[in-house]
Amino acid sequence: MRAWSVLRQLLAATLCAVLALPACSSAAPLSWGSNEKNLLHIRAVLLLSEKQHWGCEKCRRENVMGSVVTYDYDAFGNLIHSTGTTPNNYLFAGEQFDPDLNLYYNRARYLNVSTGRFWNMDTTDGESSDSASLHKYLYASADPVNRFDPSGHDDLVTTLGAAANTITIVALSSFNIRLAFALVQGQTGIAALDSAAKAGLLGAAAATPIIGPYVQALLIAGAVNASLTGQLKPIDYAELATYIVVGYSLGYFGGSGAAATPEVAPAEGGIVLRLRYKPEWGPAERAFAEAKVQALNDAATSTELVSTDPVRVGRTARTLYTSAGNATPPPGFDVDHIIDLQLNGANSAENRQLLPATVNRSLGAQIGNALGNLPRGTRVTGVTIQ
Repeated sequence: MRAWSVLRQLLAATLCAVLALPACSSAAPLSWGSNEKNLLHIRAVLLLSEKQHWGCEKCRRENVMGSVVTYDYDAFGNLIHSTGTTPNNYLFAGEQFDPDLNLYYNRARYLNVSTGRFWNMDTTDGESSDSASLHKYLYASADPVNRFDPSGHDDLVTTLGAAANTITIVALSSFNIRLAFALVQGQTGIAALDSAAKAGLLGAAAATPIIGPYVQALLIAGAVNASLTGQLKPIDYAELATYIVVGYSLGYFGGSGAAATPEVAPAEGGIVLRLRYKPEWGPAERAFAEAKVQALNDAATSTELVSTDPVRVGRTARTLYTSAGNATPPPGFDVDHIIDLQLNGANSAENRQLLPATVNRSLGAQIGNALGNLPRGTRVTGVTIQ
């Protein structure tokens, strides 16, 4: 845990530098910048800094937007005590609090900290080897002191473990393939092991989230260039084919996760999202879902749908909807973005509609799952539902 604590501090410091903000602890009060950038700073520090929420440790943030703000939570996020008057909806674990619903927005689902449970069921299957993952409403595997769940599906420890497994498998596969071909080509001893080790490191880098797609692009460009300049022999082509076949068979080709994501299908110029009806939906819910899908398809043909990281700053969609003069949504309905923010939709009045809560949350979670492992900027050329 000490290594992870140090890593969190380094990440927080890096984010502060990237956002061009003062040091996170003892800098002078901020006198510049937009509220959006300041709120991003709050979120980054709350999410990544030391003692950000585990157990009952105090989360103290000084000199953010010119005031001192402190929060004390219990393990599950119930606010015990706070000081300061700075408006801020990014609270427990750095997640956005919806004051209208009295719930936290954890992307795929909303979290009720008073019960320590998510508000709706998990749409993903658990693992038989992990009994806590089979509980459909559990937060952070019932261990919020050591874990947190920013996605609404898997706590971060589980997510990091899955990523580590992927990287390990790809690295070992690359090592073994290169070693076998090195021996076939007559290399022995240290030379063969050195060549295999380099391949393993490249495989690990290609399977690493965020940097993986860029490493893949460089490897592909290098292979194409070597082929065009006549540097590759028949056995080199055989080795490249082996990497591709093994990668696809493992479902981890290139580490992008696309091959292991059943909610997307490749298409010319991008991907197609494949959404599913929930079995309990009646004709009305299905009609709402189909209208939503049609709106997404219309947008895909008239403009461009691309995966992006949504920025939610300030008031919630529900608050913005009612403050624009609309009536309070009836029970069982959410205010939905017609074109989802995660598909680069606008956070504007024209892009809001009422949608049954079960439809809104299910489709939002499915879209989030489908886009989660894809590089940002991936184009969505169409959407289907069945």
